[in-house]
Amino acid sequence: MSSRAVCATATRALLLVVCACASTEERPDGPIIDDFDIEGTEQLSERDLKKKVLTGDSFLRWLPVFGKEERFDQNAWAADQRRVERFYQAHGFYQAQVVEEEVKPLKEGHVYLRMKVKEGGPTVIRRLTISGLEPLDDAQRREVLYKLPLKEGLTFLEEEWLETERILKDRLQKLGYATADPKPLAMVDVGTQTAELEIQSNAGRRYKFGPGERPKGTPPCHGYEADGYPCHVSIQNPDGTVDKRLIEDQVTSVIERGDWFTPEALEEAQARVFKMGVFSAVKVARAAPDQATGEVPVTVDVREAPFHTYRAGGGLGGDPLRNEIRGTFLYENRNFLGGTRRLTLRARAGYAFLSGTSSSGFFAFASVFSRQTGAQHGPFGRLTAEAEQPHFLHRALALRGTVEPSYTIEPAYRAGGGAAKLALVWRPTSTVTASFGYNFSVYQLSTPVALGAQTTAFVGCGLTCVLHNLEQTLAWDRRDDVLEPHDGWYLAVSLQEGGNTLTTGQFAPVNFFRFLPEARFYRSFFDQKFTIAGKVRFGALITLAGTAPIPVRFFSGGNDMRGFSARRLAPFDVVPRTDCGYLAIDAPNDPLSPARQGTCPGDGEVLPVGGNALLDGSLELRWNVWESLTIATFVDAGYVSGSGVSVALLSSLNVAVGLGVRYRTPIGPIRVDLAARLPVGAPLERAGVLRQHAYSRGCFFGLGAGTSNDYAGAPEGQCAFHVSIGEAF
Repeated sequence: MSSRAVCATATRALLLVVCACASTEERPDGPIIDDFDIEGTEQLSERDLKKKVLTGDSFLRWLPVFGKEERFDQNAWAADQRRVERFYQAHGFYQAQVVEEEVKPLKEGHVYLRMKVKEGGPTVIRRLTISGLEPLDDAQRREVLYKLPLKEGLTFLEEEWLETERILKDRLQKLGYATADPKPLAMVDVGTQTAELEIQSNAGRRYKFGPGERPKGTPPCHGYEADGYPCHVSIQNPDGTVDKRLIEDQVTSVIERGDWFTPEALEEAQARVFKMGVFSAVKVARAAPDQATGEVPVTVDVREAPFHTYRAGGGLGGDPLRNEIRGTFLYENRNFLGGTRRLTLRARAGYAFLSGTSSSGFFAFASVFSRQTGAQHGPFGRLTAEAEQPHFLHRALALRGTVEPSYTIEPAYRAGGGAAKLALVWRPTSTVTASFGYNFSVYQLSTPVALGAQTTAFVGCGLTCVLHNLEQTLAWDRRDDVLEPHDGWYLAVSLQEGGNTLTTGQFAPVNFFRFLPEARFYRSFFDQKFTIAGKVRFGALITLAGTAPIPVRFFSGGNDMRGFSARRLAPFDVVPRTDCGYLAIDAPNDPLSPARQGTCPGDGEVLPVGGNALLDGSLELRWNVWESLTIATFVDAGYVSGSGVSVALLSSLNVAVGLGVRYRTPIGPIRVDLAARLPVGAPLERAGVLRQHAYSRGCFFGLGAGTSNDYAGAPEGQCAFHVSIGEAF
């Protein structure tokens, strides 16, 4: 090797070709490699070096699926020695050499491999020069040169060298220099172990968005063409169903004629067009810049997706207290009556089996038909019709209306009625959504369990329950993927102000205020092999008269705190037994029915009633083992209080640890989580004083129940099992 070497732009190609990982080509049938060592590694790790070579050692080859068998290939072995040296050079060690190599036969058909390297010293950057920034003013020059990865005196790393080139190009284009094309040149002196680096920025001219050069015979454009379209934006839609003006509205809301060119503006315009929800592919890009006028035209290429979606499905669901058979149906029209209006119809119906006092989980099925204490069953359903009018008064506004009749069955009551919602949705950017809405609902309550006056206290509303509220929401979503995020963050806050029918039957138009912020973060590393995800929520509910209605109270559990079943982390009440062996609904008109004779001895059914203060959060580490399989470990914490926000909320937090598995499918990752609570925190709060309750539901589906009533999360079971589609958050 000569004393001086030149590494120009060919470095990128060398890194990709020489330092590539193992190829997928078929390997020859050589002897089995039992072990493979690389000696002399001090500055770089042996593990990292082995990842960059084709040769590997066999690992648990006798174990199905997880084991692997590696066979020796003389050609690959010779090339790997050059790969090792090249990997060292990429990390600044240009004197590194493979000084020894050994292929040692073991028993018949098996070999041991050894490679020894001499690393040498690192190459230090003696000089770094960046030229060609003359068109920039002082402020722009400082912005372009701010905290570049490479500095004089540091070790010369080719990865940082390429990253510096990329950063310079991005920063120049962000300032409007659309044709900026930096040219890097590295002079490495192997003898003195120093490097002289130079980057010619080639900034060129600063451009603005505009029509550029006009075709011959075309009149000058002063903003819009004769057909009304902006002359700096060209829209291509081969299907032609969606009005081009709707697309143009989204693009020109970000890119106006005369704005300085930036790649970020193109990306934001592309995101806004895609979020119209009617295109399967969207590409917003710049056309060829016009050197004479200093303008860059914009091209928009879209492909329309099918406007109609039909989905139907069904299944079984269960937890320790509720099991159900259900079916679902979805119809969506994303261009209803034209203009990208959206119509969505959702239906969900089924039959629910609720456990009695002496049964839980899947045993609820048997308890219904054996007439055990408190067991209930019945149909439930919900129909949701939602329509959205985009471009309502303004390109960033949409008007959304929803009508939702429903019937539900719960252990202590049944409710039939419906809700109506009207909301104005504002989307100023592709990542920010705000809405201002009004919600109104009416439900008629009935009581298959004879609670009497306890029913209205339980739900915080009269038997004819009228509920209304104003609601404001704000969400800022910077996640890279909604279903399976790896990087980014999400912030949201919800405010509600409303009123309801009181337990006395009177209507209070202003009775409660509800506040619920939420924050999530995601960070991946090792090429998205691992992801750390976190979430925290805090809620406060203030009521002016009586108790707040149950639909606006806080509940946790399920995806929010996996140490509990869904909505089971909340203050509870106990429904007293009134049937003494058979259901009250079996003899509704019998004056001698035990249901009309007071309560029976023994415990009742534990029912969550919700609280007015909430704090919960999660921290999760996700490991992508294979392309379709992810394993997660997590710690969840949370508590819901009925006594308001106080410092005691922190000391009461229940904590759960767990393990989960995710398997990717076309509809999202199928998720299975298993969690167990630690002996940390307080028992759940008792909302009323009916009698002392002193039994627990044990761990899985009622197994292992005890008699203690003071453990963390009592009286709920200490373990929980969750199956769902999509990440928990």
